[in-house]
Amino acid sequence: MLRLCMPCLLALLIILGCFTDSESAVIGTWNFNENTCSASGYTARDSSGRNLDGTIIGTAGCVAGLSGNALSFTGNGEYIQVPDTPLLSPPTSLILEVSIKPQAGSAGTILYQQILNHLDSNGAGYSLMVSPPFMMTLIFDQEGQSQNTIQYFDPTSSMLPENQWSSVKVQIDATAGIVQFYVNGALKYQQSCPVAPLLAVTAPLKIGGYGTTGPVFGSLIGAIDDVQVSTNDPLLSLTTSGNGAGSVTITPPGTTCSSPLCGGYYTAGISVALTAVPGVHSDFTGWSGGCAGNAVNCSVVMNASHDVGAQFL
Repeated sequence: MLRLCMPCLLALLIILGCFTDSESAVIGTWNFNENTCSASGYTARDSSGRNLDGTIIGTAGCVAGLSGNALSFTGNGEYIQVPDTPLLSPPTSLILEVSIKPQAGSAGTILYQQILNHLDSNGAGYSLMVSPPFMMTLIFDQEGQSQNTIQYFDPTSSMLPENQWSSVKVQIDATAGIVQFYVNGALKYQQSCPVAPLLAVTAPLKIGGYGTTGPVFGSLIGAIDDVQVSTNDPLLSLTTSGNGAGSVTITPPGTTCSSPLCGGYYTAGISVALTAVPGVHSDFTGWSGGCAGNAVNCSVVMNASHDVGAQFL
């Protein structure tokens, strides 16, 4: 069951200011531009290259989006489910972005319309909800802290107008202790949060819904497009390619990766060693991205995120 806890922080003023982002690493991007977006068993492709494809639970409509297609939900518990990965639980920095178009006449039908949900069975994790046209709600857990519930509520304006596209961005910086809400590129509100790591949970990412119906919680009533989850935490992503067999050992934490994609978060500034290990009857033919050359050993300094490719033939 979804947990909401106080204090509930209401923002009635527009806060002017600027908070500089470092270069963010994209965890997943879903644009719903496949031609089959209204088909049963539809797969929402992750265009970030991390292969975090999602599948439809329930049914969705296929409508015109900001560019290409968008999904249309009716509030009856439909959602896109993306399989869990540790990449969805960054340690200190989380950025959630989505464009929504609430359906005309839907305001107040469902109080909390689920947009992005990464909550486990105990209600721990993070979730972004909207209550068109006046309110956005973010809940998230931090290690050793009570659950945070932060609402941006402005009854003086329709920040999420019905039958109109609005772009929403919510950013958590647990190192600086700041949460920010943006609408259509403008910073609308920021609020302090505890300086503590974000809680890592094991749960799928649900886009556009939560699997529940009713007047309190449900899926979005309207259209959704251009969903992206990203982070400012240093992320090392590794992709293996080629028709040969092989793996890459990463130190620290000494993980051997043999799947098409693996990765993890590291403390800023740490040096990470990668060693390519070709399989039987295969050769390691070289690195790409953050590593270069064809020597089996490579190291990267995690002062930024790195995407590394290893090819085996």
